[in-house]
Amino acid sequence: MNQTGGAADEAAETLDTAVQHKEQDDGAFDYSNVNKITFACDAGMGSSAMGASLLRKKMKDAGLTEITVDNAAISNIQDDADIVITQKNLTDRARNKRPDAEHISVENFLNSPKYAELIENLKKHQA
Repeated sequence: MNQTGGAADEAAETLDTAVQHKEQDDGAFDYSNVNKITFACDAGMGSSAMGASLLRKKMKDAGLTEITVDNAAISNIQDDADIVITQKNLTDRARNKRPDAEHISVENFLNSPKYAELIENLKKHQA
């Protein structure tokens, strides 16, 4: 087998595995057990801190005060993060660091419709 074919086969297998993983994950995440949400970026200070602050306020307004929202550099994501929110270009790195967490990819930490979806899912399943 030549190197090009091997690399292509390996890439195709990786893609198939990722698609299967995604299909298994759809709708399977248990929002009732969420205790911690982490915003992660490269440095863990600027954009992720602003995103965490924004979501903290939205969650407080929604009455979801028992869930911790923090921020970190991707390299410092803690093992107890149930949900990790990153900008789309960083999601793969965050998945490698915390593969068992639910990962949410956003375009912009300061303005994402996914926050409303997340809060709705948490409200439905927290009691």
